[in-house]
Amino acid sequence: DEPPPIVDLPPLELNGIQARRPTLVIGLGGCGAKTLSALTERLTHQHGPYQELSWFDALYIDSDYDEFIKSFVGDEEATFSERQFIHLPLKPTQYYRQNTSELTRWLSRRWIYNIPKSGKPDGVRPLGRLALVDNIQQVEKQIDQAVAGMCQPHNRTVDGAQDETHLDYERPQVFLVGSISGGTGGAIFADVAQLVHRAFSELDVSGAEITCLL
Repeated sequence: DEPPPIVDLPPLELNGIQARRPTLVIGLGGCGAKTLSALTERLTHQHGPYQELSWFDALYIDSDYDEFIKSFVGDEEATFSERQFIHLPLKPTQYYRQNTSELTRWLSRRWIYNIPKSGKPDGVRPLGRLALVDNIQQVEKQIDQAVAGMCQPHNRTVDGAQDETHLDYERPQVFLVGSISGGTGGAIFADVAQLVHRAFSELDVSGAEITCLL
């Protein structure tokens, strides 16, 4: 059978002001850092400093502070602030040996004795998740704050003028970006997704969407 002919449709008629969806992008690990760096640079190029966009926010979660410095410190317009970075350092082996009863519910004891002196997971996913669990209160607090900011009407000012972007606070969206094979990103993305989901549930936001880009 012959395929149906291609028809050029007329442009859509957009009546009124179209509301943007508040958007939070959370970068996980080294891959998340590279993605966020490119994204914020593009947003800044297209719209001006991305920090002044009323509809966009970002967080970066990683166990490697050096990656934060390398990816975000330099360009003043596109750089991240410390507020947007959640550092997940590992503690020395001795510290975890004193708390093995809690950790061994999900982590083999052998991993505790293989923590690198660098204090980083160095690509080992069990240690990446350990870094998250050990810093879970800080992660939970900052995710809750970021999610709450997406769901509450607010006015940002840009150069003294009110930002009149219309936002659909009933339909916020969160993107989690990381490498499925990464020592940190691959280890923590499911847990971080659960934290975001819980934050939306507590705020009773039924129209929220969470998308994982791996």
